[in-house]
Amino acid sequence: MGAAAYAFYLIKINRRQRELSLLINKELSKILSYAKTAAEKTKKIMPKMEHRDLTDPAILSTLVTVLVHKLGDVRLSVADFTKIPESEYVSVYVDTMTNDIVLSLDHDMSTPDMESTVSAFAGLANPDDETYH
Repeated sequence: MGAAAYAFYLIKINRRQRELSLLINKELSKILSYAKTAAEKTKKIMPKMEHRDLTDPAILSTLVTVLVHKLGDVRLSVADFTKIPESEYVSVYVDTMTNDIVLSLDHDMSTPDMESTVSAFAGLANPDDETYH
């Protein structure tokens, strides 16, 4: 009778492990499905920004449109342009945790959770580039 009780005990333990495995499988499937859905939404919202795309004037236009939409009307006078030193440029960072684009005049802003893309964005990292000055 001791062997039969031990066998039932092992069966019960095995059944619990199987139920736990099925529960973990179900939850991981939900997480994977959510991640796939989020990735698809991100692909639709933000097109691939390869190096060659970053030189496209449409990217700059899109960034300006997003800024004006977020901040409202922005008035720029000639004085605003003359106040900026010719050596100044905008650094572009990508927060890898949120995929947010960070535009900054701080050129040493890179932190462990941000990846600097300064040199890739429309040549703005080159102070000799007068395209946007």
